[in-house]
Amino acid sequence: QAFASGSAEKLASRLLAELNDHGGEAALAPITDMKQVESAMRRAGHGHKDQDYAAAHEKEAVRLLSLAKWSKRDVAVAQSWLSLFLLGRSAFQAKVFLSIVKVPEDAAEQKKMRAQRFRPLPESLSGQGWAAAVWVRATVVGLALPDISIVDACRTELEDLAVAYRDAFPSQNPKS
Repeated sequence: QAFASGSAEKLASRLLAELNDHGGEAALAPITDMKQVESAMRRAGHGHKDQDYAAAHEKEAVRLLSLAKWSKRDVAVAQSWLSLFLLGRSAFQAKVFLSIVKVPEDAAEQKKMRAQRFRPLPESLSGQGWAAAVWVRATVVGLALPDISIVDACRTELEDLAVAYRDAFPSQNPKS
């Protein structure tokens, strides 16, 4: 989701138009190719701390948009950027199943649980005493890459939602 948050919605629309201008219509097709998405995901966090993903993602789009002329590498970077954006958008719609079980006492059983992707909750939630007896497994389902046409559709989504909120709750708005 970090790749589709902040200013990414507006940047994606502009970047898509620039990609079409600099790379042609053929440059748009790879954006939704799963091999492209997988490759973009592998490179996404390289060299960045978790909290820096979104900022680095936005910075890369701004860099591309500032270029007068694009190289083949710039076209590839824009394709990767837009693939990550679409993946981030799809994450907003994904479903996650959480399986929660009591800690098995037997070491062999714990090994079997790890093989089934269960992990002790304290590994992710330290400092919470109640979590000591719980193991969890998260399974993401329903993650489908949306069509590239959503890029323009979501460009003003945050502003539209803010306006709808202000209209729905006028008493909550500060007086101008």
